[in-house]
Amino acid sequence: MAEFADHISQADHNRSVASHLLNQESFHDWAVTAAFYAAIHYFEAWLYDQPEKHTEENVPVEQDGSLKYTVHGWRETLVTKKLSREGFKAYRQLKEASETARYLSNPRATTGSKWTGSGAWIFIPVTGARHLVERDLNVFTGALDLDLARFLHTIDFESTVGVTAPIIRRKLIADYGTKEKLLAEREDEIRRKYGADVLAAFKRSTDQR
Repeated sequence: MAEFADHISQADHNRSVASHLLNQESFHDWAVTAAFYAAIHYFEAWLYDQPEKHTEENVPVEQDGSLKYTVHGWRETLVTKKLSREGFKAYRQLKEASETARYLSNPRATTGSKWTGSGAWIFIPVTGARHLVERDLNVFTGALDLDLARFLHTIDFESTVGVTAPIIRRKLIADYGTKEKLLAEREDEIRRKYGADVLAAFKRSTDQR
């Protein structure tokens, strides 16, 4: 299973690739795909501090041991259940546009052809690709709000609380929600709620910044 930092690094890389491809003539269809894979890795980073931890390792099974969902189907179910309606809609936009770009299919077709009838770089206009990369991906990452998680994963809780560090991070995310709220908290409250070892790691990190 990839670590939080690995997913973030890959997501940021994919996002940069998407932005680069938008400005390369006739390659904007691949920008859509890169943006969708950025969204996947941002979601997996967010999920890392949730009870499910990682999509691929938590697909529900039937009584006979068979999977109830594909990995992609389970991830979309989690997005539906855990994120806002706006976040889910942005994810679906990215997913479906990416499928069109890769397979030339039109998943929303109710009448007429299910297929694009042309190459994806022709079927998907540059303006449409830019909207997906610069708006929908931003809406999706905004729904995740990863600033607090990014901050907490820079703190070496492991050196003070050992194997309970993931539990501490998960609890801090659940209790505070945003980086700003955590940084505004009084030190004596952090000590009271989470213990002196957590406060020590927190202070060491903030003092170094």
